This record gives sequence, C-alpha cells and structure tokens, in this order.
Amino acid sequence: MVLVFEEVIKRFTKVKLVIAGDGPLFKNIESMIKKKHLENYIKLLGFRRDTLEITKIFDVFLLTSHWEGTSRAMLEAMLLKVPVVSSDVGGHREVILDGITGFLVEPGNIKEFADKIFEIFNNPEKIIKMTQAAYNMVSTRFSLNNMIIEIENIYKKILMEKGRLSNDGEAN
Repeated sequence: MVLVFEEVIKRFTKVKLVIAGDGPLFKNIESMIKKKHLENYIKLLGFRRDTLEITKIFDVFLLTSHWEGTSRAMLEAMLLKVPVVSSDVGGHREVILDGITGFLVEPGNIKEFADKIFEIFNNPEKIIKMTQAAYNMVSTRFSLNNMIIEIENIYKKILMEKGRLSNDGEAN
C-alpha cells in the first residue's frame, strides 16, 4: 500500500493516505514510511473502533492484499459508497465486478493500482454510477435475509449428500 501511494504522490501531491489497524505488519509499514520520507502523506491510526466514521470521509478505499477472503471492510466501504480499488484475490472477485462495482488489480501491480486511483479522481460521473452499483449489489446480496438463505441451502446440501434429507426437503 505504501508503494502504491508513493507512486500516486509522484503525480498528485495533494493526497493523504490513512491506514487504520495494528496488525503484524504495523511496524514494517511504519518503518517503510520513515525510510521513504512519506510521514507528511501517510497517517497510521493504529487500532480504531470508529472505522466506519473514518471510511466515510475517504475518496478511495484501497486494499492491496496478496491474499484474503472477502474483506468486511471492503463491503462496508461499498455500502458507504466509497469507490474501491482492490487486489484481485480471494473473495474480492465475487464482490467486485471490475469497472462496474469497483476496480480489481493484480496483486503487486503498483502502477495499475495508481492508475485506477487516478481514474477515480478523473471520472466523477463514472464513479457515482460505480459506487451506486456497488451499494446496490452489496446491500442485496449480503443482506441478512440472503445470508440466512445461503446458510440454509448449504445445510440442506450437506444433509442431502449424507442421505438425511430427500430432494423434496423431507427428513429421511
């Protein structure tokens, strides 16, 4: 993420990066920021309980993971109508339709991450449509009701495979 942001500030200096969280990479990130003299551009917040309030003010939500399931923080950003640029890993491609509900980038492709951030800055009309599409998709697909139905279907499938439930839904 720091390397992506270093690329961004080469072309656009009126930006700030805010990183919330205090995971195992915190010290490494802090050290990299100092080594690259980016302290005036990057703010490390550490652990926060108010991440939704912080996310609301973002112009872009950036997720550069090399591996991940489906990020809850990413889903929250989409519900807050913050445009998302994410690495194309794990469950992200199930949520982000590239160019429609957000942007997907190959992990480690620093230039492409920066290019997608600039696309967001330079295309406000497109981004309004994108964030609305993301909001619509996440609010329906990941609603409590849909999640319950999906879990019920998983249980039914397992019971059918074990021969404990017939095709018509009756217990055996």
